[in-house]
Amino acid sequence: MPSLEQQDIADNLMERQKLPWKKLNSGEIKAAWHISYGEWGPRRAVHGGGDIEFITKGVFWGLGISLGLFSFDKIIG
Repeated sequence: MPSLEQQDIADNLMERQKLPWKKLNSGEIKAAWHISYGEWGPRRAVHGGGDIEFITKGVFWGLGISLGLFSFDKIIG
């Protein structure tokens, strides 16, 4: 489905959601839940494939360096 058509459907559905939910039919309710809680838009994954590994390595390197500096300071001071 073209992105312009997807955006048009999402916009129409957002306008319909402003009404009481009892006025929406079951298809519109299911579509609203699907759009709101899918893996896109505001709910898409924040990190890419290798990002988690990169962040984890950075955290452990930072902890290692700070622990080393702390130990060095305790030994010298």
